[in-house]
Amino acid sequence: MLVGAGLMLVLLSGCAIAAPATSDINLGVPTRTVPDRTSIVLEGTGIPAPLAADVVADLRVLANGTGETLNEVADRQRGRDQFRALMSTVEATDSDILVTWGYEDAAEYGAWVLFHEDPPEETLAALRAAPLDVLVETGVDTDQAELDRVSQAVTDSLDDADGITVSSASSDVRTATVTVGLIVRDSRVDLESAKRAALERATRVSVDNRLPGPVLFEEAPALTDGTIPAGLSAIAADGTKLVVGDYVRGGAAMQALVSGVVGVSEQGCITVGGITVVAPLGSGFLDNGRVAFTYLGDYAIGETIDEAGGGYLLYGEGGRTIPAGFEQCGTGEYAVLQP
Repeated sequence: MLVGAGLMLVLLSGCAIAAPATSDINLGVPTRTVPDRTSIVLEGTGIPAPLAADVVADLRVLANGTGETLNEVADRQRGRDQFRALMSTVEATDSDILVTWGYEDAAEYGAWVLFHEDPPEETLAALRAAPLDVLVETGVDTDQAELDRVSQAVTDSLDDADGITVSSASSDVRTATVTVGLIVRDSRVDLESAKRAALERATRVSVDNRLPGPVLFEEAPALTDGTIPAGLSAIAADGTKLVVGDYVRGGAAMQALVSGVVGVSEQGCITVGGITVVAPLGSGFLDNGRVAFTYLGDYAIGETIDEAGGGYLLYGEGGRTIPAGFEQCGTGEYAVLQP
């Protein structure tokens, strides 16, 4: 299956909760200034290799889920495998100055590479020979590992606070920004104090006790009681199963949007866009046969989910196990919904 950066960043477009309230507060915690950067876009001169048949098959599933044509989805994918192979070489030769790299759906470029300082001309020549236009930025002083430490510290602190659920966490090394989505389940929660405690905890794990950049909190209002009934069954009257699992937070794989038609797999499990779903805790089947997804709403088989937060993960390999009781749904790629 086509997963990871190649597939996921095709869908990368926003946070998991529609129209959240966003705050960027440091609460007196000092932050480093991101250095001035230089940016150039290298026009790729390489010719992308044809897509393999299995990749085309995966892209066709993706196109069916997003409502796009196969050509539109394939145009974004062409050349990415070659670029990924090129970056393996760059990572080996420029490990002391390379910060990170990734893909972008932008009119100006299709991939980006960040360096601490100017890369050698040989590296620039290799990037020019890529099959994608590449944005090259230098003067970047934040690395992904530091942002990951900050993100984990913030989410751990908020998870420890009663009445708050962390629904998502992501970071962008290009802006040194960490974004945390949260749901307040108890109106009596002192949210500002919880945020302050989270930032203080993150500061302690940061280099020189200074946050690398802003921390954004995106708050989604909790649904009113009774929107999704409690105690729903994950098994419908006809035996169809809805895989229900814990929240999955963080990482590029969970910064996408899941969309597509609600259906049923050959194994008898609920799918979205043809891919088996892992739904948030509390989801299940209503008496009328509709599928209720916590924080999202209920849908009939054949209806379309336009945009839901989450991403795509491989289950059954690499140490990631299918939630207990749903093994019949098989291994492979799952669409993981999260608030």
